[in-house]
Amino acid sequence: MDVLSELGIAELADRPYRSLSGGQKPRCVIARALVARPEALLLDEPTNGMDLPAEQGILALIDHLHSEHHITILLVSHMLHVVLNHVSRIAIVGEGQVSTYGVKEMMDGGHLSRIYQMPVRLLTVDGRVVAVSGTPEADCEA
Repeated sequence: MDVLSELGIAELADRPYRSLSGGQKPRCVIARALVARPEALLLDEPTNGMDLPAEQGILALIDHLHSEHHITILLVSHMLHVVLNHVSRIAIVGEGQVSTYGVKEMMDGGHLSRIYQMPVRLLTVDGRVVAVSGTPEADCEA
């Protein structure tokens, strides 16, 4: 119950897992893992299918677990723009190899364009970095 309370889901303790919303299920799974007091968590697409508030809530929880509980987080996501502001290192898997980058190194849009084999730009919006596809000229045509 302590873990459920810390994650803000104590009221879900008596509910069946299948009745939980898409934003509640990942918190429940993370709570189960935290009971064992792990040193690391491997999270596979923890924000998949979530609306923006639920997505930001899970990312804030992951940030909290890392910074306050010193848990190593290995997060798998196809949504680079979702995790870019929440990680310190990125591993890109492709063509039979794994390449790792520091986030600051990844902020060079040239790396992303080579990796994704298409134009990728990084923009700063309200202090947050977002990845967008296309060229500046393409943005003006819309």
